[in-house]
Amino acid sequence: MTSDIRNYAPYDEEAVVALSLRAWAPVFASLEQVLGRELFARLHPDWRQDQEAAVRAALADPGMRVWVATAGPRPIGFAAATLHRDRLIGEIHMLAVDPGHQHRGAGAALTEAATDWLRGSGMRVAMVETGGDPGHAPARRVYERAGYAALPVARYFLALPDPPLPGVSALDDLRATLSRDEIAGYLAELGAGTGYDSATRRLLERTKGQLDLHLEEHRLALIIWLRAWGCRHLRRADTPRTAETLRTWWETWGPQLPGEQATLNALSQAELTAAGQAYDALRSAPAAARAARGRDVSVTFGDTATAKALFAIRPHALLPWDEQIRAGFGRPAGGATYVRMLELAAAALDGLAGRLGTRIGDLPGLLGRPESSPPKLVDEYLWVRMNRRP
Repeated sequence: MTSDIRNYAPYDEEAVVALSLRAWAPVFASLEQVLGRELFARLHPDWRQDQEAAVRAALADPGMRVWVATAGPRPIGFAAATLHRDRLIGEIHMLAVDPGHQHRGAGAALTEAATDWLRGSGMRVAMVETGGDPGHAPARRVYERAGYAALPVARYFLALPDPPLPGVSALDDLRATLSRDEIAGYLAELGAGTGYDSATRRLLERTKGQLDLHLEEHRLALIIWLRAWGCRHLRRADTPRTAETLRTWWETWGPQLPGEQATLNALSQAELTAAGQAYDALRSAPAAARAARGRDVSVTFGDTATAKALFAIRPHALLPWDEQIRAGFGRPAGGATYVRMLELAAAALDGLAGRLGTRIGDLPGLLGRPESSPPKLVDEYLWVRMNRRP
C-alpha cells in the first residue's frame, strides 16, 4: 500500500502528536526492558509528556521541514528534517508511523521525501539517529533499506545512588558524629523567642498534662495550641468542626495510641504501626474550611497539624514536624514517612545517649533544653538544621 506524502500544515498538529505517542509507546517499553525499571524511571520519568513537548517543538520550529503521510484525510505518519549548513549535513530529526499503518511503506516514503529534500538543499551527507534496542528495529530496517549506513555507537548508563535526604542525614549526624557542644549550639539558636514553650505550658495547665479528647475543654485547648504552633488553616470560625473531627478520630484511634507513659525509644513495632495508621486517619479528615471563589471549601487536618497533635497527646513518644522538617524525609507524606522519622529519631537518641554516657531522659537537661521531652529535643534540633540557610 502506498502512502500519500504532503507538507505538514498547522491543522495536522493534534493528529501528529497523537500518532507519534502511539508509535513510540512500544519503543519506550523496549527501552524499559533494556535499561531496567530504575534507570528507565530516572531517564524518562514521563516519556509521554517529554515526547509530546519534543514533537510540538519540532512542528513549530521554522528551521524544520515537516511532511505527513496520509491514508485518506488524516495523517498516519510524519517526518521532520533540518539542515546543518556549516557542515553540509542534513538530518532526519524525527520519524514516526502510527502502529496500525506500519509495515505498509509509509516509513519508507517519508524517509525518501526527507532524503530527497536534504539532497536538493545542497547537503553532502544525510544522517538519522535511532536506537539499537529491539524496539527500534523497524526504524533501523527502514533506514538501511534507504541506503543509510549504521555507525555502531555504545552508550552506557549507570544509576547513581540517591543523595541522602537532609532529614535522614541530620539524624544520622545526631546519632553518630555531633559533639555535645555542637548539638547545644544548634539548640541555642532557638533562643527564647519562639513562644512555643509558653503555649505548651498553657496547654499542660488546661489539661493537667494528660490530653483526653473525649473532653470538650481538652479538644478546645488542643486547637488553641495548634493555632499557636502555626496551624493557621484551623480557622476560629471552624472550631466546632475541628473539635468534632478530633472527637470522632479519638474514639477510634485514642485507644490504639501508645500509652501515656510510653517513650519513643520503647515503642514496639505494633505501636509504631498504629501511630502511622492514626496519623493517616487524622491527616485526611476534614477539619476546617477556606474561602475559594466566593464559597467555603473543605480543608483537611493535614500533615503538620496531625504530627503536632500527636506530639501534644504523647509528648514523650511522638514527634511534631512542620513542612520544612517533613520535606527533609522525602515524599510522599503520610503515616509511613512519619513512622520512618520516629524510627530514625529513636535511633538518634539511643546513639547520642550512648556516646555521651547518659540516659535518654537526661539529654534535654544536658543540652540546655530542660523543659523539652526527648522527642521535642529532636524536633528542635531538626527545626534548626532544616531551616538553616546553606
